[in-house]
Amino acid sequence: MRPHRPRHWLGAAAGLAAVVTLLALPTPHRPTGGTTVSGPATLATVWPATRPFALHTTLAAGSTYTPTLIVDPRTDVGTATSADGTQTSLVVNNGGTSRVLQTRTLGDGGLYDAITVAGTRLFWIQSARSATGLVKPSLWSAPTSGGSPTMMSTDVGQPLFTGSRYDLEPVDDRLYWISADGDRTDVTQLRSVALTGGPVSTRMLTGAWRLTAWPWLVTAPSAPNTPPRLLNVHTGAVTPIRVPANKLVTCDQTWCRLIPDDQTRRDGTDLVHADGTDRQHVAGKNSNPIANDPALLGRFEPMLTPVSRTLAGTSLFRLSLYDTRRRALVQVASAVSKAGAQGDYVWWATGDNETLAWHALDLRTLR
Repeated sequence: MRPHRPRHWLGAAAGLAAVVTLLALPTPHRPTGGTTVSGPATLATVWPATRPFALHTTLAAGSTYTPTLIVDPRTDVGTATSADGTQTSLVVNNGGTSRVLQTRTLGDGGLYDAITVAGTRLFWIQSARSATGLVKPSLWSAPTSGGSPTMMSTDVGQPLFTGSRYDLEPVDDRLYWISADGDRTDVTQLRSVALTGGPVSTRMLTGAWRLTAWPWLVTAPSAPNTPPRLLNVHTGAVTPIRVPANKLVTCDQTWCRLIPDDQTRRDGTDLVHADGTDRQHVAGKNSNPIANDPALLGRFEPMLTPVSRTLAGTSLFRLSLYDTRRRALVQVASAVSKAGAQGDYVWWATGDNETLAWHALDLRTLR
């Protein structure tokens, strides 16, 4: 078993991991002759009472917005790239009104990572290039509606991110994240700070771990040739995860996503419980999972399947949800150009350039 590699803050992509780079997906299959390809059941037929909602922004003309976190149907957070591509801003939208929290230029090397929300405040880790040329991370906070951002701490270590909703995890009155311990790969730092600010606490853990739903940690993607395990930080108990060998594995405390560890990907995507039970085949090799955490809400696996290409060269994809209760794929949208998923929400874009429009779905409404 070879797990995914982690996303260290120094090498993180500016768009954040919640949004998939769609051009890297497989080439669409094109039926020949008069073949008719039947699609899965649709959102409207399976959950007729559920309604997606639109994401609205008021950004400068020509700016491109990419959602990263959906707080609620009125509030979302993401990055906006200027029309000339020289600036990237962290933006929060409230009821269609956009507020810029921070802006970095290409020369700054700035990134916005691990964005989360606790109560009425947003939290994130920003990295920026110092006057000496080194990229330094710092922890920031801002109200979800109104108010300027404030820096909470520069004592964040070397944070390790995988694009999970748990990269920066609020628990009770504290905020937790994982940091590397220098060049050591056999030790993990579990760091935390009060939501109101103050000194950072550091707990040393033997092994390479990442956060999942508290109080669980799971073997980090940076631990090759290490059997996957779960660690309860309250009790110290370590539980083995029972998954097949020769798979790329992403786990939380309940589910593991399995992807073949070869170029052919002939087996597609599977889900299996962390104890090895109830293995389910999600989709074939031409479909790709888009969430960094497996089985959102312990149930849904968002998938993209290539379907066509526009005259302008934009690839279009079918967005579906695999429902572990129904053991079936349900189509959400038939032609999307971008998509992302994290926590309680999945979101997608239709159109391109000037016609680009974002939509989102609250997974909690799917009964």
